[in-house]
Amino acid sequence: MPVNRLISQSEIDGIIGTLKEVLPTGQFTSGPFSKKLEEVIGDYLNQKFVIATSSGTDALMVSLLSIGIQPGDEVIMPANSFAATENAVLAIGAKPVFVDIDHKSYCIDPLKIEEAIPQKTIWILPVHLYGKQCDMKRIREIADVYQLRIIEDACQAIGSSNLGEYGDIIILSFNPYKNFGVCGKAGAIVTNNENLAIRCNQYSYHGFEVDKKIKKY
Repeated sequence: MPVNRLISQSEIDGIIGTLKEVLPTGQFTSGPFSKKLEEVIGDYLNQKFVIATSSGTDALMVSLLSIGIQPGDEVIMPANSFAATENAVLAIGAKPVFVDIDHKSYCIDPLKIEEAIPQKTIWILPVHLYGKQCDMKRIREIADVYQLRIIEDACQAIGSSNLGEYGDIIILSFNPYKNFGVCGKAGAIVTNNENLAIRCNQYSYHGFEVDKKIKKY
């Protein structure tokens, strides 16, 4: 049975209605409609801060930059992921360190993470796949031992239970091919860490604070 159209007429009507509401305002980014989306996502995931971005890849790049990753720093990630994961790391000059997967879950194998931690590792980047989360409790334990931080690539896992419980930052993608897709590309950064959220906002808005003039130091 071909399944090539999963959107119903009621959804189409809702989208058209929303477009009619938004288009006359001209506020397509960083306005009340984006803010409403951020609030809904934050409430849904029980997280304090959400920064909408133009894609999941941009969300990952901004998150990496916000914690000061330098060229040559290493980020541990699974070998089994879409190319955007390592491309985001490479784009900011960091080095992806690939780790094998658990062959039952197809997610990153925590047992392999510890073996791969080199001197310059700053982040662990587990990628949740097919709606299933990695073994985040074990990954958090490893991260705490080595004083590392965790970015969860949850582009395929929004809606899974307790998402973000163990990570420092959650990355979301709303690409049409993801399990929560939009009409185009979009993404979000989600965190409970206020300082990280502030820095992510500033990177996203070219040094500006939302609704304020440029940040002064």
